[in-house]
Amino acid sequence: MDDEDITMMKFSSEETHKKRIQHPKRLIIIVLGALIVLAGAVYGVLSYQEWAQLKDRSEAASTALKEPIDETLGAEAPESTPVKNIDTIISDFEKNYGENPCAISGLYEWQLIIPALAERQAACQEHFKNNLTVIETLKPLSAFLKDQATAATLITETIDATKTPTDYAAASDQWKKLTDLANLPDDAFAPISVEISSKAAAIAATYTALAASLKNEDKAAFDTAVEQLTTSYDALKDISTPVIAKRDALTKAFIEAYEAL
Repeated sequence: MDDEDITMMKFSSEETHKKRIQHPKRLIIIVLGALIVLAGAVYGVLSYQEWAQLKDRSEAASTALKEPIDETLGAEAPESTPVKNIDTIISDFEKNYGENPCAISGLYEWQLIIPALAERQAACQEHFKNNLTVIETLKPLSAFLKDQATAATLITETIDATKTPTDYAAASDQWKKLTDLANLPDDAFAPISVEISSKAAAIAATYTALAASLKNEDKAAFDTAVEQLTTSYDALKDISTPVIAKRDALTKAFIEAYEAL
């Protein structure tokens, strides 16, 4: 074999080696290109789904809110404890929709520069805002109903404790406890608590007058105190007027928010 043949063999060997080196490089480029195309396609599909489902998510929130309201608070709802039902509606909604369903993933948020998509999100947020308004009207209604129940229990317990008093001074002390605003509900119920305190003070004063008239053996003062006691007890019924007015106002706000769903 002459030198020329050896040279040709070396050249052929080098070319084959280069091809073997270049082949995997081309394969890697092809694979990477395919992955990029695939990733782009997946991103496009997910992006489409994100925007397409935006309206569905806000409507699902409305449905999830309306159904339990209709079932437990509606006109045809079975008798049950309204406060418990309201609290359940609030807690379930916040657990499932505590995060705004109209929020867009950071992966697609940049697409809000597109007017049509920005308008779609704005429409979703406007729709979902109605859901939040319903929840925000249910919270004070629940709180007020709880305060109303607390006040009613305190009044009833005090009445029962002084139903047939043998010690008028002790009865007076019992009603004086109800004059302490620290023992009564505050916040939205505060004005009503002030009225309860005032009427309790009148009853306590009357029992004090009864105790004094007995001690002084003053029949005329005793008879006057007995009449005043009846009047003071009757005045307790006046408390229902502001209670009903406030409760109706809170209920009306809830109904208006519900009708906007």
